[in-house]
Amino acid sequence: MLAIIVSTVAVATVFGLTFAGVPLFATSEAPMVTPTPSPTPHHKTTYSGGGYIAPPTPSPTPIPVPPGAYGSLNWAGYAAVSNLTAPTSVVSNVSAYWTVPEVDPAINNAFSSAWVGIGGVSVGNVSDNTLIQTGTTMYVQSGIPRYYAWYELLPDNSLEIPSIGIFPGDEMYASVALLNETTNYWNINITDITSHDTFSKNVTYESSRVSADWIVERPYVNGELSELANFGNVTFTNCTATLTTMGELNAFPDMAVVMYKGSQIIATVTAITDEGTKFTVMYTA
Repeated sequence: MLAIIVSTVAVATVFGLTFAGVPLFATSEAPMVTPTPSPTPHHKTTYSGGGYIAPPTPSPTPIPVPPGAYGSLNWAGYAAVSNLTAPTSVVSNVSAYWTVPEVDPAINNAFSSAWVGIGGVSVGNVSDNTLIQTGTTMYVQSGIPRYYAWYELLPDNSLEIPSIGIFPGDEMYASVALLNETTNYWNINITDITSHDTFSKNVTYESSRVSADWIVERPYVNGELSELANFGNVTFTNCTATLTTMGELNAFPDMAVVMYKGSQIIATVTAITDEGTKFTVMYTA
């Protein structure tokens, strides 16, 4: 375990919409984006603004952005809710597969995390400070790429899972599932399918149950928003959730989220494919 504090969450806000951390904005008119060299640390992703994500500044190779996507300082991926304007607390399960990417050691002291979780998105009059999640972190420190699995219950810091050895190319499966609604009893599961290592833990946690999330994030490290590691791309597959009923990601109202640094898109997402269960997050910085 490193002598650093990595908080793999952060919550945001767009037309009454917030993600566990930093300002989020939507995309149809160009948002007024002010570069933030030193973002104020906090454990939430906050979307701000309204409409749709502004197209990127014209460049030789335009970065694809899904129509209607939102922008965040630290999240890229998808979140699903029961209703985009008046969501209810109905999420009880989220799961997905992904392959651990190899990070580029050329960018030093840079971090990225891929995870699934429940909560962290505030919508309408629902303010959400909760997030239960599990995933993998891929980072470079002192020029050396490192990888590990973890879980986290906001507002606590993430806890490394030393029983699972993580390597680039490993196929992962992760899920968060509500076992007992009355007692707020949850199961957190993450499995390295390649090595057959698995971790399962039951916890008591009071969640908002507002959103199901499939995210690549640049986490907070020692209280500050980190530099995003060049992870290439992460493809989430078999993305399913239970919001009253079980279904694929695109069976529910969903929000595509792209990651910004100042006015630059540093991670974007594809549209959802494979019958509503698959998408890719791409590093674009």
